[in-house]
Amino acid sequence: MRGPPPRRPPRWRRARLKTLPSSEKRTLVGLFLATFLISLAGAIYAPLTPFLRADLGLTEVQIGFLASAGLLGAVVATLPAGAMTEILHPRTSALVSVAAVASMTVGLSLATTFLALFLFLAVKGAVGRLMEPAVAVAVASSFPGRNRGMALAAVDAGAPLGQMTIAAVLPILAISLGWNRAVVIVGVATLMGLPLLSAIMRVQVSERKATPPGRSTSYRFLWDQRDFARLIGGQIAYRMVQGGLLTFIILYLNEARGVPVVLAGMILALIQGSGSVARLLWAWLQDRFFHQRRALFIAFLGLVGALGCGILVVLPHDPPVSLVLTAAILTGASVRGLWPSMVTVATELGEERLGAGRSTSVIMLASALGAILGPPLFGATVSSLGYPTAWAGCVLLMLAMSALVWNIRPVARSPQHSDGT
Repeated sequence: MRGPPPRRPPRWRRARLKTLPSSEKRTLVGLFLATFLISLAGAIYAPLTPFLRADLGLTEVQIGFLASAGLLGAVVATLPAGAMTEILHPRTSALVSVAAVASMTVGLSLATTFLALFLFLAVKGAVGRLMEPAVAVAVASSFPGRNRGMALAAVDAGAPLGQMTIAAVLPILAISLGWNRAVVIVGVATLMGLPLLSAIMRVQVSERKATPPGRSTSYRFLWDQRDFARLIGGQIAYRMVQGGLLTFIILYLNEARGVPVVLAGMILALIQGSGSVARLLWAWLQDRFFHQRRALFIAFLGLVGALGCGILVVLPHDPPVSLVLTAAILTGASVRGLWPSMVTVATELGEERLGAGRSTSVIMLASALGAILGPPLFGATVSSLGYPTAWAGCVLLMLAMSALVWNIRPVARSPQHSDGT
């Protein structure tokens, strides 16, 4: 006798599987792992700030400049990284980027002066910049526009997951082994992930389409694209807030509000984790309900981020756990959850004229400029006016970001770039 027929998955699940072939699944998994690994090694600075401050006697301004060092290197490498990714295969770019960042992380353990730390962090930021254009090119060539936001968010969720892991684990390692040995462990662990990454990313990303008529390799058209200029301004503003938040939140909670350093590291991990979950949720909502008005949703997240920073303005000494958790979740879900949405809007605005890699490079350059400006200005404000004024400045920046981007609309696409082609 024949047994019962195999149980078929629900109709909605069958439809979802049809839209995601096995090659695209492996592409997503490989890019997610690469993003996780590079974030694991790339996010070591913020959790180390209390230990570097105690060991090397760094000031708030020096801590802010060190936070900007990696972004300074990234600025130098941003536009070349986009052009290189248009030429190289994304797999090659990802492997080179992860290996180089892990090597620089191991080398960072040898730094004993402010200048040495600055140089190591700057080089690490430069070599790590290859990753994001590689992700954008791979996703843009493999997924139609309507699913692109969700795919990019799924890949980019590896970034806050890696940062959350480091924020939770690195302070414990640094207390028990010293910050130098802890950094070596992180670098070696990242290098050990390379063989798995290489095996997963064997599947070739979909072939790139021929360059369409009218596409330019010049960035000059951005001056005439007001929506892209407003998006760049919004990106700079929100990244200034993100840089100050991630760099100083542990010091703020520990030194100014009496929160133990390990618990403060857990709060940073919660901010990163909230961003990781929120990126997927925001991408799903935008793909389903805000496909033509993604920027309006971004403006709403800016208001949420302003609320979270406003709570930090009035946070008392020995604050209630519920208030700290609320601030962490709001800032994480907004300030840490915005990046995939900004990249998706940038590729929609500039893909037809520049290509996905170069469009992503432009928004990455704006991101790097904001992150370079944010931590030193935040640190200088704390030194002269105190933390409440610095957090109030973050509130104003998030409101400015919302005002800049809320009315951005997608560019009408030519037939060669219609979804699904």
